[in-house]
Formats: sequence, structure tokens, C-alpha cells
Amino acid sequence: SPIAVLAQATAPPRAAPPTERNGLDEQLHRLDVTIDRRLAHGHISRHDAAAAHRDVYDIQSDVADVRLRNGGQVPSDEHFRLQDRVNKLRERIDSERIGGSPH
Repeated sequence: SPIAVLAQATAPPRAAPPTERNGLDEQLHRLDVTIDRRLAHGHISRHDAAAAHRDVYDIQSDVADVRLRNGGQVPSDEHFRLQDRVNKLRERIDSERIGGSPH
């Protein structure tokens, strides 16, 4: 049937490589949303939420600077450095939620 042929000819959507724009940006956006949600539920303090939002902003600024210097791209070495910062921030937010007490 024509539908079966079309389905076979169409490749599945490609997952975005980590150096594409939506990788780091999307993770940082999700962290911002997570911070707000955890603050709203009393899982982190206003102080910790504000500090985490500043860290998200700092990483976003760093990503933008890297792209500006590299024609809109994030080279692999820079991506790994930035991803490490995102991962550490995510871990810090998670530990504040789980192990810390609201201030």
C-alpha cells in the first residue's frame, strides 16, 4: 500500500546532537521551571532559588558568548564544559530539595 511505502521511506526523527542549540538551552529552561516549581512547593528556599536562577542565567550567558565566538556553534570541548556546569547545578538543586531544609 502507498502508506506502508511512505512509512518505510520516511526516516525516524533524528535526535538533536548535544551541540545543537536546543540541547543546552532546553536543559537550562527545564532547570528554571524546576526551580520555580520546587520553590512553589516549599522544597527550596527563596534564597536558594534566587541563587540557582542566577546560576542558570550565568550558564545561559556563557553559552551565548561561546556561540558568538564560534559562528553560532558550541564546539565539543566547550559543550562538555558547559554540560558539566549544567549537571552540577542540577545536582545541587536536587540535593537542596532532598537533603536540605527550606529556609
